[in-house]
Amino acid sequence: MSASEILIDTSLLWGLVFKNSKYRPLVLKLAQNTTLLIPKITVLELVFAAYRSASRSGQNPQLGLQVIIEIRDFLIQFETNLTNLGVKAKWINIELEDICKSLDYITTFGELLKQGSKKTKWIRLFDALLLAIAHRLHVKLATSDKVIYKLAQRLNIECILVKP
Repeated sequence: MSASEILIDTSLLWGLVFKNSKYRPLVLKLAQNTTLLIPKITVLELVFAAYRSASRSGQNPQLGLQVIIEIRDFLIQFETNLTNLGVKAKWINIELEDICKSLDYITTFGELLKQGSKKTKWIRLFDALLLAIAHRLHVKLATSDKVIYKLAQRLNIECILVKP
């Protein structure tokens, strides 16, 4: 991978997909002289997060399904949409080694366990996978997540924290 490439997290992908996102200006600025590397796993996280948000945590599934259609339509026209935005991007596949490395991270770093309701803890699998992919590719990572940012520093992964 070249120095003019940067791996983006799900919040920045959100900014590409949704026109009114607070992340849109950030990701467009980031992409001015850089090729965005988009892990395919971020699309899956985007679908879950967008559905949860739009459907009001599943209370209005029709609104959630509408946002899934919006994501699908953006992806079908991905190349055209990015060209219209003046953005260069590449899809990044997940490898078995990324999964194994992310599971190592989850069992090593307590920060990758997220507090849930009723004293539960949930793994931050997508975050761990993002870190593993950045490590494998030896590329800079852009994230809006402070936990990912701090872990990237501990793992010697070059990272920038972007905030709207």
